[in-house]
Amino acid sequence: MVIRHWRRSHTKDGASAYRLDWNGLSFVWTGDGRPDELSLELAKGVDVFVTEVQPDTANLQALKFGMPPIIVNTTIDQAHSPHYAVGYMFNKIQPRLAMVTHLSYDEELIPEIVAGIRVHYSGLFQFGAPDVVVVNVTKDAVWTRKAAIPEAGNMARPSPRDAIGLFDLSPTNLEVRFPNPRHTVADMQEPAVRDREIDPKKYYPSDMYREPQRNFPNGFKIDVRQVVQKKLRAMQAKLTAEQEKLQQLIDKLEGQ
Repeated sequence: MVIRHWRRSHTKDGASAYRLDWNGLSFVWTGDGRPDELSLELAKGVDVFVTEVQPDTANLQALKFGMPPIIVNTTIDQAHSPHYAVGYMFNKIQPRLAMVTHLSYDEELIPEIVAGIRVHYSGLFQFGAPDVVVVNVTKDAVWTRKAAIPEAGNMARPSPRDAIGLFDLSPTNLEVRFPNPRHTVADMQEPAVRDREIDPKKYYPSDMYREPQRNFPNGFKIDVRQVVQKKLRAMQAKLTAEQEKLQQLIDKLEGQ
């Protein structure tokens, strides 16, 4: 048995990927981290390759959770692998079975993840979710099956009551202020690790590329009044449109 490990870029130093070779079979677990050239080299041709994935769908998640896109984007760009990058890595490594884990297994995000992976990779693919997926590997075949477990829980938007308590909101305090980061990624990570990250332009489709947000901004805050006003304006616009439709119907009926 041979076990090897290598460093990965994950906000600060310390993250590792592992490869196990045993009796002519091999397995790679990358853990969390940015897509990197070293994983492409050391995982090449592995039987089962398991990595993490974070769908780069900040705007969709903002609609669901009410979470500002900058939070999702900086989290991905500091520490995780977007779905396009995972497909790019799968295609370069060519495992017998490619798998992803470390994701919120939400119905509306699964098609987005698969579509991003399939931009680059057309081989055998399996979600490592919901927990626990069992993988059987022989020299002749690879197959998966799902264990019987209780229904898994996923992230959810906090209720207004939860948000009031969580952020200490009140009629006189309607701002959610985020603490400034104490360190930048460059402060916490050796350049040699970060420099092995794959250039995002290699895996993002040209019309989906965005400039990476490596550091969370200072002075970031959410003005609850603006959020509420935006929702009220959207509701007002919807009501106005419905009123116009209703008036048109009335006009037609009266015209008859």
